[in-house]
Amino acid sequence: MSEPEKATGSSVGLSVPGDGGIFGEPDAAINVFNEAMRLSPIPPGWFLSELARAYFQAGRYDEAIEALQRRLQHDPNSGEALILLAASESAAGRPDKAKAALEKFLAPRPAYTLRHYASGEFFKNPEDLNRVLEALRKA
Repeated sequence: MSEPEKATGSSVGLSVPGDGGIFGEPDAAINVFNEAMRLSPIPPGWFLSELARAYFQAGRYDEAIEALQRRLQHDPNSGEALILLAASESAAGRPDKAKAALEKFLAPRPAYTLRHYASGEFFKNPEDLNRVLEALRKA
């Protein structure tokens, strides 16, 4: 496996958001990203973010939080991880932790809104986006 393949996950047949692929099918996405991380000795951070997104879509919020915390250990200012962490903590019923994650996300982005999030995120199923937005509103 070449270094670019390791870095992008291309050798494990990952589907990316632009082609619809596994997104919208959280169980399939969970399996793909877990296998990708098993095969890649140093997986890119986005593997963990997308794994967390799949866990969120499956309603497995604690597992989403665990994946996001692992991502944040390596990249403590990852915006995608922080905002999904806020949504996951909110959906898991932990408003204080949700608020803390959202505040950390918003600190360098004070003008950021839910509209920004909605316009920049790919969700195959609109109801998945709505669940994230609702969780963020509660945070």
